Amino acid sequence: MSVRDGMLDIIGRVRELIGDESEEQFTTQHIQDVLDRTSRVDAWYEELVEQGTILSGGSVRYYDFYSPHYPWEGTPTLYNGSYLALTGTLAASTVDYMRGYWHFTGSVTPPYGPVRPVRVVGNHYDVHFAASALLEEWAAAVKTHVSFRDPNFSFQMNEQYQHLRDLAAHYRAMCPVATIKMVRGDT
Repeated sequence: MSVRDGMLDIIGRVRELIGDESEEQFTTQHIQDVLDRTSRVDAWYEELVEQGTILSGGSVRYYDFYSPHYPWEGTPTLYNGSYLALTGTLAASTVDYMRGYWHFTGSVTPPYGPVRPVRVVGNHYDVHFAASALLEEWAAAVKTHVSFRDPNFSFQMNEQYQHLRDLAAHYRAMCPVATIKMVRGDT
């Protein structure tokens, strides 16, 4: 499987987080595989948060929409309140998939923007969880490196191991909390 075009910015962000911008430790394909395996969420008609723009006179128009989850892979499909795909002339004029932001150009006739609510279908990722998984892999690779000392010199690889583990724990703490509903069968 090849690296998908819509993943390049996300992979670049993960590389920045783990400090592997020179691509010495992980291949681009491996990072994409880890992202897909550990942190991809397939979103189906997830409702976007609308941000109103107050015009002179006090009227409110809705041109800006945000997702609480980001970054988004490639080109997710947006749908209006009538489940009509927002493509072509209805498409967003400004998009930032890394921030989960869509801006629509207003029209002169009602509804002045897309029919709300706006929903999205696509994949978004938790880059912090993927970074922590990759750092754990990296730490496992350097764990076998030895530390040695002679009278004139001391070299310790366990510092790198501990640094990678600490950074992985830091990124794992930045992951969003997930909840599940459980039902007891005995009540």
